[in-house]
Amino acid sequence: MHALNVNGRPFIEKHACAYAPSAAVLLRAAMRSSPVPPPDSALVLGYTASADEFERRIFLGEAETVAGLFGAAPRFRA
Repeated sequence: MHALNVNGRPFIEKHACAYAPSAAVLLRAAMRSSPVPPPDSALVLGYTASADEFERRIFLGEAETVAGLFGAAPRFRA
């Protein structure tokens, strides 16, 4: 589905697409009371081996942004 083109545009540009490994998993996910994972349920890691301070800010900043979407604290290895 995510590779499908609709009117010359990728389907994924406007619609989220998720896959379930089985019908049982799909049913369990559909029955969840909240579509948002509980805080700190996501593990978000940030790492770069670069010594360049600009590059480090970009890589580690991305980890902070993604972690914020899940209500989690990112873990870093500098």
